Order: sequence, then structure tokens, then C-alpha cells
Amino acid sequence: MRPRPAPPTGHVVLSVDEKTEMAARSRKHPDRPAHPGQGRLREFEYVRHGTVPVTAVLNVHTRQVVVEELPRNDSAHFIKFLAQLARCIPAGLTIHLVLDNGSSHTSRATRAWLQRNPRIVAH
Repeated sequence: MRPRPAPPTGHVVLSVDEKTEMAARSRKHPDRPAHPGQGRLREFEYVRHGTVPVTAVLNVHTRQVVVEELPRNDSAHFIKFLAQLARCIPAGLTIHLVLDNGSSHTSRATRAWLQRNPRIVAH
């Protein structure tokens, strides 16, 4: 495995994406513990609990993932999410966001918010 590159000084790089229909499910049977010479056993059956829309953020350098429930996939909720990110990340760091071209990422409202918050740079 190659060593991870060091994050740029004064910057944090985050990859952001939405999953509008993430399956919420749980295992039907508990795992059976490992025994000497045999690994843990896990049954394949699961119980579906419907779907949930989420936004996931991956810190590219630390590989830490944060997932938030996304009530709606629109600009207002995405901007609220960006504001929360800005509050959680230390003020001295520039936040680089790797985004796809989803409508909530490219909307007029999102672009205007990003212009008013130059600490967050969208890529």
C-alpha cells in the first residue's frame, strides 16, 4: 500500500455526494463469534427498513467519513449543510470541496453563497 500524501498546509480537501435512496437495513441474524481456526460467521439475510436520503463527506487525507440525513436534495438544504461544515472545521483552514454537477451544487443560490464564503472553494 502506498503512503497517503500529506494534506496541504492550511487546507482540508473534502469529497461530497448525496445518495437519495440509501437502503436502511439490518442483519436478520446476529453474527456468530470466531473460533480458533475459523473466522466470524455472518448470515446473508437482512431486514429492509426502507430508504433514507443522505449526504456523505469524505476527508480525502484522513479517510474520515461523515454522513448526515438529507431531508431534501435542494439548494437550501445543501447550503445549510455547507454552513454546518464551515462551523465544524477550524477557521484557519481553507475548505476545498470536490463536487459533482448536481443541481443543488450548481444552483444560483449555492453559487451566491459560495461567493459570500470564500473560505470554501468548490471544485
